Amino acid sequence: MGYDDEERGSKDPRVIATGIVGGIACGMMALSIPLIAIAGGGGGVINALPVLAVAGAAFSSAAIWLSPKRNRDADELPPQLPLRELEDIKHGLMDIRSYVASLEERIEDQEIQLRITQAAAAKGISDKSQNDNPPQG
Repeated sequence: MGYDDEERGSKDPRVIATGIVGGIACGMMALSIPLIAIAGGGGGVINALPVLAVAGAAFSSAAIWLSPKRNRDADELPPQLPLRELEDIKHGLMDIRSYVASLEERIEDQEIQLRITQAAAAKGISDKSQNDNPPQG
């Protein structure tokens, strides 16, 4: 009764990570033992595969359990900002919006002024070309 409750309630990530490391180590052992049998046990690195699998799992598990515990509060959202700070941010955004709107108006005014200037220049050129060649009659 108590054991099942503890097992279900355990959400420590170190337990989960150690279980994963153990499962992978078992898989490496399951692959390395037949490889030794196929190789004939002639020596070399292949004979050390099971020992390396166990050593790797042991070192990994030790690193998991000796690492500093993570603060669960750091994973959660930060507390809400005070109302005054939110109002300050809101006013700052409104100021930025009004500044951008005034810049857009200035750009539109300059574009209109440029079009007028270009139209006047084009008309002046066409008027000038007509004055240079008076109609012959």
